[in-house]
Amino acid sequence: MDRIVPLNLALHDRKSFTNKEESIARYLHQQAAQDVKRGYARIYILAATDNPARIAGYMSLNAHAIDTTTYPPEIRKIFGSRRIVPLIELGRLGVDTSCEGQGIGKALVFYAIQLMATNSAGAAGLLVKALNPGLIGYYEKLGFTLVPGDQDYLFLDRRIAELMPGEG
Repeated sequence: MDRIVPLNLALHDRKSFTNKEESIARYLHQQAAQDVKRGYARIYILAATDNPARIAGYMSLNAHAIDTTTYPPEIRKIFGSRRIVPLIELGRLGVDTSCEGQGIGKALVFYAIQLMATNSAGAAGLLVKALNPGLIGYYEKLGFTLVPGDQDYLFLDRRIAELMPGEG
């Protein structure tokens, strides 16, 4: 999707973004700029079709690693003998309340999957934490599986992502 671009702090209007989940809007308003400047996260936005400065949706991606020794055997076998496994974490995902129901969240998730699958630095998969139980089914429909023993985190194996058709 050609409207998904890195957050431009000088162009994109972060203050007018609203979301039902207050923490999603607050992150974009107050923390995203600092995370971008410090290199802690990459923020991608999907611009509104009527105004390229207006943010219809956004996501944050950051490096993450897991210690596989804390996971059950069915997860550890995915990673072979590696104890510490690099991942990309989809840290935040939000759609402006005025743009809900237009497939923006799905487009952003598939863009994150595409970035992870083509990441030259290497990552074993994409990890996401569901902010509420209602989001678990949403991510499962997109190919993620719950991490056994952790009701909040879902994982998409890189090998599966590489087989997925392009979306958007």
